[in-house]
Amino acid sequence: MNKVLPRIAIRNLSRQKKRTFLLGGAIAFGIMIVTLINGFAGAFIENVSENFAYLMAGHVFVQGTEKTDSGKRLYAIRDDSVILKALQDAGVSYEFATKSSEVSASLVFAGKSINQNLTGLDISNSTFLKERLVLRQGSWEAAAAADALIISEKIATKLNILPGDRVTAQFQTITGQNNIADFTIAAISQDSSIIGSVMAYVNLPYLNEVIGLKPGEYMSLGFMLANLKDAKEFSAYPTHCVGDTEESDLVDTLAALEAQGLITIHKNSTNGILAHNPAAIDLNLSNFLVIGCVTDICVYQYAVTLRAYLNEHQLDGEV
Repeated sequence: MNKVLPRIAIRNLSRQKKRTFLLGGAIAFGIMIVTLINGFAGAFIENVSENFAYLMAGHVFVQGTEKTDSGKRLYAIRDDSVILKALQDAGVSYEFATKSSEVSASLVFAGKSINQNLTGLDISNSTFLKERLVLRQGSWEAAAAADALIISEKIATKLNILPGDRVTAQFQTITGQNNIADFTIAAISQDSSIIGSVMAYVNLPYLNEVIGLKPGEYMSLGFMLANLKDAKEFSAYPTHCVGDTEESDLVDTLAALEAQGLITIHKNSTNGILAHNPAAIDLNLSNFLVIGCVTDICVYQYAVTLRAYLNEHQLDGEV
């Protein structure tokens, strides 16, 4: 019986070859479409999550909430020492932490209005934001002003606005009171994603003042994690030196120097020169001693790129 059924099936398929080929082609085409959709969906999710992390300068966000006697919830972090201590006790490592506040506002200019999320950051020291956000008009120097506002090209076009123009923002404070504040357009950024087009950046101290927060307070604390397992690095090389693993730990000889001021900078690629410097460290060095295994591509790339950087910028230095 087991041998008869396959023979009957083969006989039926061979009798109607045209229909068999069409059926097989339809199945193959369906599998191809499903595969393509899965690939596009996966790439879309990865791209959106990456853009969000870079534009907000964080992978994990902690938001503070208070409850008043009347039962109203206030979103504010007034003392972050508890949060930082909890992360330290848990052994969670991160590249840097970003303090931010956010409010939904209506921007008004020359009789036109549009809704935007105003995100307050320390723009002058937000190295990550400057690396990711491309300015079409204006400058980062202008964005250092207290009332500076950075908006996207899409919003600037809708409002017909240019750097230097003054706009009025209508919003609610953390206690629910209606308020307004004036901002100066400092720069117009490229629309790099859907997320970027609905976000506008302002300076944190000024935003906190107009929404009812005191100096030093803010609404959200974001952490940029070090060397995620799905880092782009691992698409080109085998998984290695993942954060919070033994591979990423300093050797005992170097770890002992941390108490003497050793500066450790984490990286997401084989080239340490390209790594983000969270403390904006500038030691004004002219002599560099690169130590490591000669077969390690990281050491080789670091030394070669450092030498090329000094040559390109006409800097004196020995590597």
